[in-house]
Parts: sequence; structure tokens; C-alpha cells
Amino acid sequence: MKKIFLSVIVAGMVLSTSAQQKKAIVSQELQQVEQRFRTASQKRDLASDAAFTGKLKDILAKGNASSAQLIADHCDFLLLCDMGDAVKASMGKMPATVKNSATGLRMQDAYYSQCPAPAVGSYAPDFTLPTPDGKTIHFYDFIKDKKCVLLDFWASWCVWCRKENPTVKAVYDKYRDQGFTVLSVSLDDKEPAWRKALAEDAPTWPQAWEKRGTKAGLYAWYGLNGIPAIFLIGPDGKIMATGLRGNKIEEAVKENL
Repeated sequence: MKKIFLSVIVAGMVLSTSAQQKKAIVSQELQQVEQRFRTASQKRDLASDAAFTGKLKDILAKGNASSAQLIADHCDFLLLCDMGDAVKASMGKMPATVKNSATGLRMQDAYYSQCPAPAVGSYAPDFTLPTPDGKTIHFYDFIKDKKCVLLDFWASWCVWCRKENPTVKAVYDKYRDQGFTVLSVSLDDKEPAWRKALAEDAPTWPQAWEKRGTKAGLYAWYGLNGIPAIFLIGPDGKIMATGLRGNKIEEAVKENL
């Protein structure tokens, strides 16, 4: 019995060591890349170095913390080297813990700030935000079992956003049992202002809070230049309609249900 117990311990140590070595290799790869970036006289020389760009692709393919660090620090270079698809694929496979880390958020800021604003047919940026009850909402998990979702950006100080609420409520009440729902995201940078508006307007549909307001985060990721900004999004994350206001909200929902 002792021998079996010792064997299990040794095997566990080997596996743990192997995992640590693998982590160290990834970190070493990133360190080597950073060293090349620091010492290169011209970035264009690096862009034409097949061995170097191959290392970048290897790091991106992992979709881990090192990948996030690489994108956060060198997104402009990666896009310059036509690695946009590799960057997008890398971000797509990253776990939520990486995406929601400080580096992960900086990575997404770097990426979306250099991409065209999401349009009909393109994928909406994924996100994780807090809800009024202290939980979190993961957008792509939220939409996956729906036929379409209205994503509504607003703020307590936006008069026109709050005037649009009765229209949003009417559409939500009418179609909520047909595979449709709404997620309203507040862009208030102060939590008390958001909660006060919720208490006053008493919306009955899901709510979330983007504390970075209109300076960064989703405001930049979605290419917004004002609010209200309302998108209709499918279960695969693709944008079905944008710029929805008034009667156009229900028209778009009916068309896509």
C-alpha cells in the first residue's frame, strides 16, 4: 500500500513539474519576443523575419495569458503583419479569467481601438459585466439560447436614452416569450447614479453596468459616438441590426424572430 501511495505522489510531482516547465516555456517565448522588440532598430525588419513572426503566431495560438500580454503590448504590429485573424482566434479561445484580467481588458482596448466599428454581419465584442444584484453576466452565454437580443447602451444622464425606455419595455413585454430578450448596459461612471436611475425607471429586463463609462471599454469596443445606441444581436454573436430607435426597434425584432 505504501508503494502505491508513494507512486501516486511521485506521479503527481512529475505532472506538476511538467506543467510548471510548460508554463515557463511559454513565458520564456514571450520574453524572447519582447527582447527582439526592444533591440530591433526597425519594426519593418521584424515584420519580414519569418522565424520571428512564426514565434508570434505560436504564442497567439495558445490563447493564454502570454497571448493576451502579446496582443495588449503589440496589437498594432500584429495587425500590421496581417495577423488579425490569428489575434481574433486567440482572443476567442481565451478563458474568461484571462479576458477579464487587467491585461485582458487592456488587450481588448488595444484590439478594438484599431478595428472598424462593429457593423451588421460582424461579431459583437464579448464582455463580462456586473448586474444590479451583485452577480456577473457573460454576454455570449447570455445570448446563446435566444433567437435575438437587444443590446441597449444608455446612461442615467442621457435624457433620450430614458425616453426610449417605454419603447424598449413594450417590445420586451410583447416578444419576451418568443426567444427574445433585452440587455441594457449603463455607461454611468458612478454606480450610485446608475442605481438611482434604475430605482426611478424600474426596468423589468436584465441590466448591467460598464463602469468605464464613455472613455474606454465597451463604448470604444462598439465604436460608439453617442447614446442611446441599440444593437440587435443573434445567438452566434453576429450583429443583425444597428442604430435602432423608436419604431425601428420592433421592426428589427419582428424581422429576425
